Amino acid sequence: MTKTKRTLIPTDFTVGSLTVVIDYLSETSDTAIDLILAHGQKSSDSITELLGFDKHYHLENGYRPDFLTACQIIKTRFEDRVNDLYSDIISSKNDAYIRNYLKGNKIDTVILPDDTSYSKSVENSFCVLAALRRNCLKLNIPILEIAKTRTYIEENRSEDSIRKIFFRKNLKNATY
Repeated sequence: MTKTKRTLIPTDFTVGSLTVVIDYLSETSDTAIDLILAHGQKSSDSITELLGFDKHYHLENGYRPDFLTACQIIKTRFEDRVNDLYSDIISSKNDAYIRNYLKGNKIDTVILPDDTSYSKSVENSFCVLAALRRNCLKLNIPILEIAKTRTYIEENRSEDSIRKIFFRKNLKNATY
């Protein structure tokens, strides 16, 4: 039996951020993959909110409607290779926190987009790319950089559409 590869991919809960996921799955030959879509969101300074922190509540408030649909399509389209696909919150840029997060979740690979544009989906969102890059190097976790399709980014900043990411002309191994 093949070992499941645990792969972390940062997301801002936009459909456009999933182009990296599709490109990675189209290009990799890995057969058993767990995909963790990580979103940076600062925790509150309020003791009341910290005591009652519910990760699932924060995740549900950050999702955009098309994002969930696109995740379901990805899971179905690559069902023979994707064992699990779920979202998680990274609540700090602190290096010790990031290293513990990567170790605790047994991350094997981190996929980073080469484009660092980031959409703030909720008030306390932050970009985790730099912190992940810095700490993966310290832990010797491989980083794979995937080029977001430049034409998608330039043409669709205002329109976050499922159709736009699944029906791209340059998508490798495309099946329609």
